[in-house]
Amino acid sequence: MVYISQCTELGSIYSKAELMEISNCCKSNKLLLFIDGARLGTALTSSANDLTLKDIASLADVFYIGGTKNGALLGEAIVFQDHKLSQGFDYYLKQKGALMAKGRVLGAQFLALVQG
Repeated sequence: MVYISQCTELGSIYSKAELMEISNCCKSNKLLLFIDGARLGTALTSSANDLTLKDIASLADVFYIGGTKNGALLGEAIVFQDHKLSQGFDYYLKQKGALMAKGRVLGAQFLALVQG
């Protein structure tokens, strides 16, 4: 697996060309690409950015959108491009005490964040 942050803790942003190159390298080497999106809102709204959320979704195998650093009260939205990768994920969340009973309430804030 290749793990990158978009944007990094130092504020660096991967361009679309760079992310495509990383994604292609991962695919050719049978590696998964995981994008840490704790600061994804910052990256997507940067004047230096040439990526869209759709681009990230098409290039990464798994990515997440961090809640608190992107304007939400709490939580994270995790996106799996292949359903097989998510098998058992709910179990692991519940086992570690991270699965909330009212998860749809968290989902509502992410819907508001990604609209427009």
